[in-house]
Amino acid sequence: MKQKLKNLLCSAALLLGATAATAQGLQNIIVEEFHTVTQADADAYNNDHGGGSFPLVAGMKTYRVYVDMAPNYRLTSVFATPNSPLSVNTTTTFWNDDNWGSEGPGQTRRLDEGNLFDSFITINTASTSSTGTTPCGATAHTSQFGVQRTADTNGDLFTCGVYPGFTGADGHIPVPFAMDPLVFLGTINYQALTSDPAPAGSFGYSNALYGYTGGITGVDPSGSNIAFIGQFTTDGTFSFNLNVALILPSPSTATEEYVHTSPNVGQIQSSLLIFPQPNLDCEGTPGGTALPGTACNDNNPLTGNDTWDANCVCAGLLIDCEGTPAVRALPRHGLQRQRPAHRQRYLGANCVRWPGDRLRRHPGGTALPGTACNDNDPLTGNDTWGANCVCAGLVIDCEGTPGGTALPGTACNDNDPLTGNDTWGANCVCAGLVIDCEGTPGGTALPGTACNDNDPLTGNVPGEPNCMRWSGD
Repeated sequence: MKQKLKNLLCSAALLLGATAATAQGLQNIIVEEFHTVTQADADAYNNDHGGGSFPLVAGMKTYRVYVDMAPNYRLTSVFATPNSPLSVNTTTTFWNDDNWGSEGPGQTRRLDEGNLFDSFITINTASTSSTGTTPCGATAHTSQFGVQRTADTNGDLFTCGVYPGFTGADGHIPVPFAMDPLVFLGTINYQALTSDPAPAGSFGYSNALYGYTGGITGVDPSGSNIAFIGQFTTDGTFSFNLNVALILPSPSTATEEYVHTSPNVGQIQSSLLIFPQPNLDCEGTPGGTALPGTACNDNNPLTGNDTWDANCVCAGLLIDCEGTPAVRALPRHGLQRQRPAHRQRYLGANCVRWPGDRLRRHPGGTALPGTACNDNDPLTGNDTWGANCVCAGLVIDCEGTPGGTALPGTACNDNDPLTGNDTWGANCVCAGLVIDCEGTPGGTALPGTACNDNDPLTGNVPGEPNCMRWSGD
């Protein structure tokens, strides 16, 4: 390109006003692969359409960059600060049509002569008006807006098919509204966009901007509201770091400043301004370290070894009952173990402490509520972890059954025909009450005690061992 635009040195306050408190205007930064140069395209430019100092090469890609704004927002500048410099880069060099192009949009009538693929910066304008011979295109002297080719319903108005590989819409539409001249503030090095003195692989600046004092919308202000800000052709890997300032919908004059890094007070950092888009980690940080498989904190005290999963959900492994420190202070409220009298005890609010090895943390362990454990109590069986991670078993009854019903005080059978009302005693001995001479278990009509044989002729008849009454005769 030949440099045509001049830097206008004036106060940056013209374009960067008071920053708005709420960020909402920047919707996206769109990168369009406008065209990939074919060998036929390269031959047409290099051999048939004047060529230039820099051959067009098959495989080169032309990229267009757009700012997608919320309805009725206005783009006021593409800027840079020392904290957040602007850069547009390639791993090789940018291609320029140094016959008819410049660091800004070239003439519409020169699109078929190489301007179609030129590298330049702009806001909205894709080609400018001119006078003179019209080699191709019915409206080749009028300024054109740049739009995505998929949004261009006018077809190819300006290349007339001279590039065999370029078919369909050309991404140029007539300017829909009047615009003031584009303003440039600060010092900008245009070498990458002019190849002067030589081709370069990086365009950028650190304390400058270009834009419109009052801001400008896209072609469809109340709809998609997308503004074209630059075109770049290269055979290398394309990348950029941008900053943009938007003005809120009229009548507001407040601005929102979006930067790709190191925001100043009132500025908004956005990864949308970086291309290629950096991988966002699970916390939404571009290039961050919170990646699937790495440690995180799910803020759940009942889990451990928390990690980000493939869906960026932070989740830990349930800490089992051998890893919960709280188990040493959980009372077994009022539970009385049935033991022999000399061993009977209560486990109440003063709980026996668990051994120290029970306090090891075991994220993901198998000692979960409902699973087997050992409460180290020989008088219980079928021990399991409870909901509060207390290991407790079922009291082994007098028949040796954990949780059984043969408990002291309950009925049993001592297999002695001379006893009745048999029950389990405190020592788990099944014993009944002696059936007395009247057939009452535990009764008082025992041999040797007084009775009445209903014989008026007898008296003081003691019972005898077999409980037989003496007859009258």
